[in-house]
Parts: sequence; C-alpha cells; structure tokens
Amino acid sequence: MTKNDLKLSLSEKITFVSMLTNYFQAEIPVSEALSLVEQDCSNRKIKYLAHSLTSAIAKGNSLYKALDKFHDTFGDIFMAIARAGEESGEIDKNWKRLLTILESEKQIRDKIIFAMIYPCILTIIGLIVIVIFLGWVFPSFAETITGNGGNLPASLVFLLAFRAFIFNNFILLGLAIIAAVVAFIYAMKQKACRDFVDKIAVKIPVLSNLIKYLNLMHFFAIFQVTYDAGIPIVHSLELATSSVKNSYIYGKFKQIPIKIEKGLTLAKTLKMTDIVPFDMIAIISSGENSGKLGQMLQTVSKTLEEKVDAAIKALVKLIEPILIVIFGIFVLYMLVVFVKSNLAMLNSIPM
Repeated sequence: MTKNDLKLSLSEKITFVSMLTNYFQAEIPVSEALSLVEQDCSNRKIKYLAHSLTSAIAKGNSLYKALDKFHDTFGDIFMAIARAGEESGEIDKNWKRLLTILESEKQIRDKIIFAMIYPCILTIIGLIVIVIFLGWVFPSFAETITGNGGNLPASLVFLLAFRAFIFNNFILLGLAIIAAVVAFIYAMKQKACRDFVDKIAVKIPVLSNLIKYLNLMHFFAIFQVTYDAGIPIVHSLELATSSVKNSYIYGKFKQIPIKIEKGLTLAKTLKMTDIVPFDMIAIISSGENSGKLGQMLQTVSKTLEEKVDAAIKALVKLIEPILIVIFGIFVLYMLVVFVKSNLAMLNSIPM
C-alpha cells in the first residue's frame, strides 16, 4: 500500500480522528499518540497511516506536514483545520472539531439511509409479488385453460405477452439498463448536464427543501468549525463554499468570500444569494453586531440540522404514498386478471 492508494471510508476516518483526539486530550505527545493508534487499531489502513505519520514526524516533520502527504485522503477542509490547530497550539480542540464534522456527516448519511429503508422494502415486496404472479401463477392458469380447450381472457393474454417479452429479451434489457446507468453517470460528470440537473432539483417541491437545507447545513457547519478554529473568515468561507455539492447553490455562494473581502457584511452577502432563509440571516446579522458570530453560527447549524430532519421525513412521507399507488395499480390489475383467469378456468372445465 502507498499513500496514493490510501482511501479511508467515513467510518475509518472517524475511528482514526477519534483515537487521536482522545490521546491529544489526555496530553499525550503526537508521536506517542500515533504509535498507540498503530498498536491499538486492528484496521490495516489506519495502522499504515499511523505508521507513515510516525515515520515522517521522526524525520523532523510536523503533524500537518506529515498529513499533507495524504492530502487527497482527507481533503482541504480537514487539512486547514489540522493546520490551524497546530499553529494555534490548540491541537486537541481542533481535532475535536474535526471529529464533530465527520460525525455530523455520518449522522446525516445514516438518517437518509434509515429513512429510505421502508420505501426500499415496500418496493422489493411489490416486485417479488409481481414476479411470482408473472412467473408462475398466471402461466399455470393459462396452461390449465388452454389444456381444457378454453379461451384466454384478453387481460391474461396481455400479461403473458409482457412476460414473454421480458423473458425473451432479458439479456438485452439488462444490458440496456446497465448502459442507461453508465450513460447517466457519464452525463452527470459533464458540467453542463450536472448544472442543469442541480438547477432543476432545487425547484422541485419537497425535494428542493432537502437539497437546500443539506447544502446549507454543510456550509454553516464547516464555516462555524473553521471560524472557531481560528482560520481567517475569508478562508473559512472559501472552505465552507467548497463543501457545497449542488452546483447551482455553489454558483450563488462562491461570490461570498469575494464580497466579504470588498467590505460587505456576511448577513448582506448571504441575503444576496436568495438561498439562505431570512430567519437565519437575522441570526447571523445579530452575531455580527454583537461580536458573537461563532455562537450564532452554532445556532444556525443546529437549526439546519432540525430542518434537514424535517425535510427527510417530508420526502419519505411523499415517496410512500406514491409507491403504494404505483404498486396498488399493478396489484389491482393483476387481481382483475386473477379473477377473470379463475372464471375462464372454471368455464373451460367440461361439465
């Protein structure tokens, strides 16, 4: 394994940062803390990382310089906070801030995954029912009816034709789906296509709230942590802006650091984006005027976490009835076919 090959999952980053944070808070020297991580952790990638950092520090490098060799693994935001902690002498506090960012990201990811479990289960059950009826139940009815010399109902003929089309073209349909997925992924890597999709996404009811609040939550969480870490406000805003994933919102936010450098207030520049809710702008303005911006940023971050939770629940509540209606139509149609097939089978039996 080389430094270029090292890719840590979010959980692995949390494990690494959590262990070091605990050691730093216990006032254990950096070199010794890294050695303890190497000894205590069973994850081979984390052990390799700790060993590499220990070796680099033994050669006279600072922790930040040692970490810089793994810049692609951790990213700009992580590196900036780590550097600020080293330069300010508050390495334990800043690594705690890093841990807060990572845990917050994982928490939101877990909430989204958990919220989608029920719709996914509903979809799987619906597909299983459809497959069972198309694969075994209706063909059995058709065989019995035709075997007795009866006529198949038009609705059953349609379903059997649909089944035959899928079974006869299974490989081609599979390849078409794979090609469509690959084409979509490729298209989303193209800036023009991604910009178009991101712009449309922020205008779709319900979904737009989740996208906006998620991006705002990332922005203000990073801004708050980097600002509290002692990073200059303009650079903090640049780092926070880099965390915005939606290209449409990013386009609105990338001018914020530039306007701050020109002397505009943060509240005014945020208002000009037409993205940040008015109540949050008012809180930011209050923080600027009172000299308690860091505290107000924390308030905004917590408010956005609550809004993200509410947006996730609202989206799931919308998805569930849509899935129920879609599968309900399929099941109702198959029920009608089932009843007609039963009647046709009974009529085909010689008296």
